[in-house]
Amino acid sequence: MTQGRGGPRATLVAIGSGSSLGMTASAIALAVLLRRAWGAASLAGLGAVLVRSGMAALVAVLLLRLGLGHVWPGPGAVGVALVRGGLAGLVAALVVLAAAPGGARAALRDGVRA
Repeated sequence: MTQGRGGPRATLVAIGSGSSLGMTASAIALAVLLRRAWGAASLAGLGAVLVRSGMAALVAVLLLRLGLGHVWPGPGAVGVALVRGGLAGLVAALVVLAAAPGGARAALRDGVRA
């Protein structure tokens, strides 16, 4: 696909971009089909879910960029990267639970509802 035009890096960027665009288009198509088949009620609360997911992603990125990335100096081995990502995801989940209506205790007891 990108042979002779950038090598392995360009190939990986093309694969990653294509995958991301394809998944996004599929999610949008699925939302449209759900709305047509089951009505607007099938997508009730989607906005709140997207906001909470965005918050979790933002917290995870900030943790990795600003703080958690300095816990283990040196080259990022796969194991270290997995631990970093896991810790960032855990903290992000706790932030989202804390922002849930009624607090984290209610969210854990009843489930997070949009």
